[in-house]
Amino acid sequence: FKVYILIVNVLTAGQTVINVIQAFETIDLARVHITLVFVSPILTGLIGALVQAFFVHRCWRIYQQRSIAIIPLVLLWMTSLVSAIMIGGYIAQALTLPRYKPTPGVSSLHNCISEVWSFSTLAFDIITTFSTIVYLFCARKDLNARPGILAIVWQVLWASATPPLVLVIISLVDHMIPGPDIVAIIAIAMMGKIYVLSLMINIVGQGYIRQQFERRWTPSLHGGTWGREQAGRTYNVDRSMVHVTVHTGEIEFTTATISTSRNIGYEGSTEDELGRGITDAISLKDGDALKPYYTTHNIKLTSERGP
Repeated sequence: FKVYILIVNVLTAGQTVINVIQAFETIDLARVHITLVFVSPILTGLIGALVQAFFVHRCWRIYQQRSIAIIPLVLLWMTSLVSAIMIGGYIAQALTLPRYKPTPGVSSLHNCISEVWSFSTLAFDIITTFSTIVYLFCARKDLNARPGILAIVWQVLWASATPPLVLVIISLVDHMIPGPDIVAIIAIAMMGKIYVLSLMINIVGQGYIRQQFERRWTPSLHGGTWGREQAGRTYNVDRSMVHVTVHTGEIEFTTATISTSRNIGYEGSTEDELGRGITDAISLKDGDALKPYYTTHNIKLTSERGP
């Protein structure tokens, strides 16, 4: 998956470089390269196809891996890619012709292919978005049990699905309006980067949603007090004492030494025991004699309160 993300971003960076060069060509600061004119729409279609493959895979999982249900999406995906390649070819062909020679056939065919690309892309986006909405609607009971997660899922869905839909609709409306299709050309040229933005929103959103699920299902070790069931009674254990026990080596070894002293029948006051224990712990800190008693430190340092 990392290789997939790397390829998408490398292609997007290459498209950005090509667009910058074409901007200089437009203001006559650089010579027009027919190869770049041909490659730019192909890169847009290729980037869009790579990103659409991500959503095809997601819908394939939503459809419970049913191949028949995914066939319409695959056909629309192939139509978008092929039409983008054909757009690049017809643009390059138009540039090779003399400027004074009219090319009505090439222009009309180019417009037709552009409309096919726009309609196929719009249909693809609508199907994938609608499938995700239906899936979330069916799973809303489970998600409603976790406050805030359903709202986050909806925000990620619309933040990723809205920009491509808006650009495709703009290009279709501009095609229908008589006159030059400048707005449609700009919208189509932006589709590659918008698709990558949509992909990144989905990936980051999935990671954030996964973290929210883990936070709600994983018990926190530092979240106040916790209950322990024993012999039909509930005891509240002081968290701070457990924290001290875990992180203070001297106290742990002291407790083990006290346990050792009591086990061998040492007769003396608590202060004497503690002083002797600290001395023994310092002298035996790196030894192996304390290891058998190390597991008893939790019992010695934790305090219990009644229900």
